[in-house]
Amino acid sequence: NKDLIQLMPKNLLNLFYEIFFNYLMSDHEIGIIIKPKKEHFFYELPIVKDRLNKIIDSKRCHITSKPFQTMPSTYSPISDIVVSTGTFLSSALMECVSKKNKCVFFDYPNLNQVEKELYAWGKNKVIFTSLELMLKSIVQFKKNPKDKDFGNWDSISYQVDPFFDNDGSLRVSNYIEILYQYFNKGYTSNQCIVYANKFFIDKFGTDKVINYKRNYGKKKNNSSTNIY
Repeated sequence: NKDLIQLMPKNLLNLFYEIFFNYLMSDHEIGIIIKPKKEHFFYELPIVKDRLNKIIDSKRCHITSKPFQTMPSTYSPISDIVVSTGTFLSSALMECVSKKNKCVFFDYPNLNQVEKELYAWGKNKVIFTSLELMLKSIVQFKKNPKDKDFGNWDSISYQVDPFFDNDGSLRVSNYIEILYQYFNKGYTSNQCIVYANKFFIDKFGTDKVINYKRNYGKKKNNSSTNIY
């Protein structure tokens, strides 16, 4: 855990990979794609140093060469199950959830007091605090791939990405363009945001924008500005 950059304990991360390496070598019908978050940390793990050559020689393990520049969704379409772990639910996992992939998360910090809603419906289905139970469930899913509950995030996938169209970059660029237009007309930054949000709401709906109140500077009448 050098410089506190990698928050997951090294011994636990080592165990995480060891369990899947063992599974890979015991079941010759499966293959594994590994996209490590921190490439140099991955190659420093004892289990990786010890078994990497054997794992690669199996011809059933692919390790992304440039994980930082590679989107998880690049591989999720060809994967039966996506497995993730970390201190919190990762954006990489949520990206795959938004693509409606089967996904499971090893929650080693045990966030059940933080993610109460998720645990209420997803405990031991999409989120696990036991590596052994998670692997057992994955093995069982391989035997019964028609299991609709395992790895299924459909009940909240709309909250992750309500559009499902891969056009997020276009919406962001349109939003910025509107801000730019109103800035050039001499409007204040807050007014520009309000106009851009109104355009966004009119086009995509009120459920796509968060509305909260915020006070700006000195107010003579104790008023507040709605920012969306």
